[in-house]
Amino acid sequence: MNVIKLPFLIKLEMSAEIEYQPYKKVVVHEAIKYSFDELVSEVLLQARALGGTSVPSIGWCEGVAFIIQQFPLTEAIVEEMLRGVVHYAGVLYAIKENYEPEVRTPMGIVRLINRCNNPNFVRLAKFLKELDGWG
Repeated sequence: MNVIKLPFLIKLEMSAEIEYQPYKKVVVHEAIKYSFDELVSEVLLQARALGGTSVPSIGWCEGVAFIIQQFPLTEAIVEEMLRGVVHYAGVLYAIKENYEPEVRTPMGIVRLINRCNNPNFVRLAKFLKELDGWG
């Protein structure tokens, strides 16, 4: 470790206080159910239409595969987020009981990202299952 010696003594408080403020509320404005195969196809078609060269991904949590469609970050949306309310324009979802890291189809590969470490996604999965009559 290199130490820079200064001609005079300076004592600085270099650590900032860290405050965690999780979202208080998630508002889903539209939920669209697909079969899992349809959801994978939709993701692959969108990736191709956008000219993507990377492997697209789908979130997964507690038996639900999902894609969140965000609103553009307008001033009003950012203000809501700072108040603790996040708005999802839409959630595309499919029931997928078992997790697997990737799905291979003739159209391409899609990665499933396990989101169960986020309490909001655990609640979202439960909410979507209840919409579907699974809850």
